[in-house]
Amino acid sequence: MEEKHNGNDEINQPELFSIGIEEEFQVVNPDTRELCSRVDNIMGRGILAMGSSLKPEFHSSMLETVSGICGDMGEARNKISHNRKLLSDFIKESGMNLASAGTHPFSCWEDQHIYPAIHFQKIENEFREIALSALTFALHIHIGITEKETALHVINGMRPYLPVILALSANSPFHRGRDTGFMSFRSVVYPRFPRSGIPRHFTSYRQYKEYIDTLKKTGCIKSPGEVWWDARIHPFYETIEIRLCDAQTEINETLAIAALVQALSYRIYLDYMSGKKFPHIDRSLIEENRWRAGRRGLDCNIVDFQKKEEIPCREVIRGILDYVSGVVDKLKCKEDLEYVREMLNKGTGANRQLEAYKKSGDIGDVVDLLMV
Repeated sequence: MEEKHNGNDEINQPELFSIGIEEEFQVVNPDTRELCSRVDNIMGRGILAMGSSLKPEFHSSMLETVSGICGDMGEARNKISHNRKLLSDFIKESGMNLASAGTHPFSCWEDQHIYPAIHFQKIENEFREIALSALTFALHIHIGITEKETALHVINGMRPYLPVILALSANSPFHRGRDTGFMSFRSVVYPRFPRSGIPRHFTSYRQYKEYIDTLKKTGCIKSPGEVWWDARIHPFYETIEIRLCDAQTEINETLAIAALVQALSYRIYLDYMSGKKFPHIDRSLIEENRWRAGRRGLDCNIVDFQKKEEIPCREVIRGILDYVSGVVDKLKCKEDLEYVREMLNKGTGANRQLEAYKKSGDIGDVVDLLMV
């Protein structure tokens, strides 16, 4: 959920293709393993410990960390590692534990409190049970692109790849104590909000701006921050933002996904600057692949709608890795992209959660697996 913009936020003046990472974490009772709505009681001390890299979120059992602007993946690793250690230590000192996944395996939204901020109260008043029940945890990735027309066309080029990125990030198979049958159940919970899911195709930034202005003039939105597509031009920062990923338990997986997004964005940018035209694939068709990715994760087949054929998701990802290979050295992301290949072999966080539950039959063991 988008928090009110603060002009002092750190991801606001990025260099071209710099990277910023936001991670949403679960605050868990160490004895019961349930989500613990106590963030509002400790946020003041948390800010003293972590400064602007720590933010509250809509539910009081959730905290978000912000990396700030990172010049390359090495800097991003240092920032994310530092944030995770600081937050984990602080939460443990406060008598709680920190966990990370797209959903909590069994806690229910009805038992959670809303963080007492005016911005979140407005969201609750507007979206009611949709907002209250959206108890999910995300990984958001920002890529620095300052020129809006360029940013728009990079997003146009990114659209067909979004379901594949979702499949790689799948880490939410459980919800309210049940095996949902989905590898990313978060991917079907969050799109109940309006203006979410796969972005539509725009021919120009002017057309995009007219769309936003129309929504504002007609009272559909008060701010462009209320457009929550899976990929968007950020309304306040000079970035594009990829928003559809589940929160990751393992830091190496967070960084691997971020590196893939960065490399893919840069490769698309180079193609755009060389005059390449990206195919206009209907949003409804890309949503078909999004559904497949959320349902089966890396085991899904992705449809190539130009060729009208199905391709195994892992094969598509290997093709993406080949596609971006020429920009790896410039971006200094080789190590993290190599970890994508490891994820293709070992599976995602969703696979590990399901294996843990199959082994013991105890959903508490799944929560233990998610501890950071």
